[in-house]
Amino acid sequence: MSFADWQTRQLQTWIKDGDDLAAKARKLGSPGKKLATLRKSAVAAFDREVLKGKDGDFPAVKDLIVTYHSAAIDEWNALR
Repeated sequence: MSFADWQTRQLQTWIKDGDDLAAKARKLGSPGKKLATLRKSAVAAFDREVLKGKDGDFPAVKDLIVTYHSAAIDEWNALR
């Protein structure tokens, strides 16, 4: 497995983890609008940069995904 393949899988895992946490937060009463906006930005950047076959480090994409993941954690922690 190349580094690019590994990195793509890691980024997908972070998005999925964020989705799981966002779902838990919604079950606890979160409206989820902020998380939906962050997810939309992160996934759009991922699709645009990573899935188009570009090979690189993708720092901007990573930042958006980490921001979404962290916001999902914060939202879930605030409600539980």
